[in-house]
Amino acid sequence: MDVRSPRHVKHALLLLVGAVVLISSCAPAPTTPRSDAGVSPQSRGVPKTLRMATRAEPVAGIALFGGSGDGSAQNTWMYHAGLTAHDGQGNLLPRLARKVPSVSDGDWVVLPEGGMEVTWKLRPSLKWHDGVPLSADDFVFGIQVARDPELPLPRTGGVSLVSEVTAPDPETLVVRWSTPYFSANEGAPAEFPAVPRHIVGDLYRQGDKKAFTNSPYWATEFIGLGPYKLGEWVQGAYTEALAFDDYVLGRPKIDRIIVRYISDATTTVANLLSGEIDLVTIGSLKMEDLEPVIRAWEPTGAGSVIPSMTDVSSGRFQFRAPNAAWARDVRVRQALLHLIDRDTLAATFSPGGTRADLFLAKEDPVYRLAEQRGFAKYPYDLTQAERLLAEAGWSRGAGGAFQSATGERFSIEVRSVETTPLNTRQALAVMDQWKQGGVDSALTNIPNNVANRSELKAATEGIYMGNETVTADLLQSFTASQIATAQNNWAGRNFTAYVSPDFDALYARFVSELDLPRRQSVQVDLLSWSARELFVLPFFYTAATGITTFRRGIRGPGPILPVLKVGTWNIHTWEMD
Repeated sequence: MDVRSPRHVKHALLLLVGAVVLISSCAPAPTTPRSDAGVSPQSRGVPKTLRMATRAEPVAGIALFGGSGDGSAQNTWMYHAGLTAHDGQGNLLPRLARKVPSVSDGDWVVLPEGGMEVTWKLRPSLKWHDGVPLSADDFVFGIQVARDPELPLPRTGGVSLVSEVTAPDPETLVVRWSTPYFSANEGAPAEFPAVPRHIVGDLYRQGDKKAFTNSPYWATEFIGLGPYKLGEWVQGAYTEALAFDDYVLGRPKIDRIIVRYISDATTTVANLLSGEIDLVTIGSLKMEDLEPVIRAWEPTGAGSVIPSMTDVSSGRFQFRAPNAAWARDVRVRQALLHLIDRDTLAATFSPGGTRADLFLAKEDPVYRLAEQRGFAKYPYDLTQAERLLAEAGWSRGAGGAFQSATGERFSIEVRSVETTPLNTRQALAVMDQWKQGGVDSALTNIPNNVANRSELKAATEGIYMGNETVTADLLQSFTASQIATAQNNWAGRNFTAYVSPDFDALYARFVSELDLPRRQSVQVDLLSWSARELFVLPFFYTAATGITTFRRGIRGPGPILPVLKVGTWNIHTWEMD
């Protein structure tokens, strides 16, 4: 029985949009940023420095405590490494591990009592950035940290299903699982991390979880296992990344990276056009931001813009107030989706994207299976919306607005993060369509750089508009174990608190099913449930900020897949003129 994760096959079929800007010898030569002054040539020649821009500065942490946003993940993979990584085609490859465990090789064993045991062998002579040898005990410690319920971590990637972790010797890690889990042979640096015992082990054992969470180790003093080690960090300005000579896959080809933190998209674009920066990571810009770059670069082929359709634009309903109209009656949620012309939204905000009915790529074989079995769809239909609202107790009053039997007008908040003007325009477009259909709506924008963004998302009073990456484990975000609370520092992925024991049980069946056809069948059941219950509204497929932009002379960046929404996964192989 092959229990290797299917995502390397499934998500390789996702819709990818290729480069829209070509490369030309007319590109301006890069200028040296002020922070480059004083760099001494190394014995092999003058070091190569890549100037990168990103919107997200990892002030809370580079790994584990750095958040779950796209920009944060790029930092994690630059400075840290995991047991495995997915390549650009979605294939699961070993990284710190010698091989990917499998049932056929005997290092992934399903136990008679119902759990599993996965044995990992580490590559020899692995070192932390400070030169200290990596031990399997560092993974034992790291997984203990990742599972600690008193730490503000989302505990994704199935780590909550781990029952025991041991290290029989410095190069052997044995992970026991309480139940079968189909992705047990995946080991990303944020989900199954190694954490240096020699640096923060004593701090953790002291028991002060707040001090441990706020340790400068996670940010300005980070020591990892990735291709680059942390150099100078000027808060609010830039971070220096230095090639790590002892990286597991060989020393990176680019010696030094200056990562500049630029929160304003217009400023980032201006720096691209002036030649002050060479590359912008995913999680930073949207296609509308890049229109001036495309216009300037396309005639001469001065660079590349690579978007990937990895997300579905969506709206999550808030369920913390059970008496809210949408929370107590699914017909209200269904009516609200019927009131939205999603084809027009897609054409307006996501050129190349289409209306989404499921949180899955249409090219995925599971999507075809779902279509064969049938699932609920909600085309733009004002008559159907009015019928459903009437059944739920809402009728049209003066001026055509929906109201209850007591005269209360139907009203719903739309909340989103004010990252770019496009976010606001998308929210306003949804609100406008609802208002035209007779539903009052108000907009709340969460400032981009507030410290309590997660808490403000959890405080949504209607729907929260954002994007969902269409991976197989997306629906974990709506299970009870992922609910964001003050106790977990609002770190849970289920920030709108949808609760259904039956849905949780179905998701548990999905993650524990190791047979691929049966797992796909359960995945269809989950997707059909989400389409029927509509605890989150699918709008349209989008690249969102899944775009990498770079000037001519940079070689290595490419399209990304939802299974690993990280553009820096292969940064050690990048080259530049």
